[in-house]
Amino acid sequence: MSVLSRAANKLQPGKALLVPKNRFKVADDEWGHLPEYLIPAANKFVHPFYLFPNSAERTMLCINERNPQLFNGKPVLPAFVKHPLNRELTLVESRLSFGTVKDISKWVHRMQKTGQRVAHKVNVHPSVAVQSVRTSKLKSGSPFIKQLQQFLTNNPHISFETLDSELSKLFIFHQRNEVIYLEEIFLYILQKDDLTSSQWQATLKALPKYIGKEIDDVDMLNTLFLQWILTGEKLFEKIDTPALNLLWNVIGSCSESLNQDVIAKLTNGQIQKFFDTYLNSENLKISQHLLETLASRNVMPVLSSIERYLELVTKARLAANSGTAASDRKTGLYMLHPLAPVFATNLTSKMVNSLLPYCIHQSEIFALLDSSFRSKFFTDITSTCMNNFILRIGQLKDSQIDNSLNISALYNKLKLYHNGNVPKECVFSFIIALVANSNFRAVQTIIKEQPVHDMSRVLEVVKNQTSLVDQSGFTEFDKEVLLNYLSKNTKLSS
Repeated sequence: MSVLSRAANKLQPGKALLVPKNRFKVADDEWGHLPEYLIPAANKFVHPFYLFPNSAERTMLCINERNPQLFNGKPVLPAFVKHPLNRELTLVESRLSFGTVKDISKWVHRMQKTGQRVAHKVNVHPSVAVQSVRTSKLKSGSPFIKQLQQFLTNNPHISFETLDSELSKLFIFHQRNEVIYLEEIFLYILQKDDLTSSQWQATLKALPKYIGKEIDDVDMLNTLFLQWILTGEKLFEKIDTPALNLLWNVIGSCSESLNQDVIAKLTNGQIQKFFDTYLNSENLKISQHLLETLASRNVMPVLSSIERYLELVTKARLAANSGTAASDRKTGLYMLHPLAPVFATNLTSKMVNSLLPYCIHQSEIFALLDSSFRSKFFTDITSTCMNNFILRIGQLKDSQIDNSLNISALYNKLKLYHNGNVPKECVFSFIIALVANSNFRAVQTIIKEQPVHDMSRVLEVVKNQTSLVDQSGFTEFDKEVLLNYLSKNTKLSS
């Protein structure tokens, strides 16, 4: 062996050198050079309708070499970020200010792919809630049923201990002569027409003792839970919160006994029924869990249930603002995030009106408007919600000039969508919003482009506007020009 060969062998290590992992570095396909606690990874955003930057925002990010940013660098988009030390995920309203243009295109591309995947990851086909279950297989004429019927008739008010004791005695005594399954006994009791509320609750409380022993079929167990809900709805106009909390605790106990998630075994129709039931009781936490379970199967609830869930989330947020609960804007948006596929294609007017107050930046409003354009309910949205869009965007900023720019952008988007003709119910709203922000020149432009039927009303509104801005289009001179124009056209129309 030559001297060079021996030297080469010595340079080859016997073991691979272990390099300590840099925990502050993010995978190159997510960002590349900034840690997640500064810029969230593209798949960590949880906004329900702003899914990725639009084409104009993407262009501005990539060409602006000095401090490129989204949302003017303000904390707007809710996202999960990792703490730089303990690496725990925390929900924050993130600031998307990059500091450098390097690798932004890579991040934007990944965010766009993630957003498109979220918007299409479920098929928005309404799942029909289950309203009935099969009848118990027990024969009404059997000796066991006769004794059970007599016991229940004689004990309308009963504790679950008493019911459990009697069931055990009857089951042991009759199983020698009859083929009896305990789950069928519970189903028979819950399907009795004359079941009392006391017996209804006692049946549920007695159930966990037999789970994993006499009862180990999860599908049958879910049938019992569903029948318990259906029976409760016959007994009461609305099942109260303590009873539904009891049901959820029993489900949790049964899941532990069977070592599997009972809720995960429910059919889509059964989950829809559970979802509606817990919505009625205004239990947001459990409703959210059931919604996420449906979303994980590429299924969404019926639109009316989604609207009620959205109202419940909004109600929790309003309570938080009054200091009576712990649900802020970012938490509310996170709770709505599973509904992103619905908002992307099936927005209703109720949904739009509920989502608009969450918008604190014009980019969110325009994203919601773009989703409205794609909705099959857009005609209804135009007639019932467009004035709310105009009102919201006209009051978004402290600056009248910024508000005017946003109003004009909204006007142009709507005009483009309707081939130059803004819906007549929106024209006056645009005028009012621009006058409120003292943009008299833009008002005159709209009047020239769109038919206005009541010029005298516009004239009165303009006269009453006393707030002026030292900027072209917003001055006293511009106001006088507009008033002269309106006066002349008012005379002509009369």
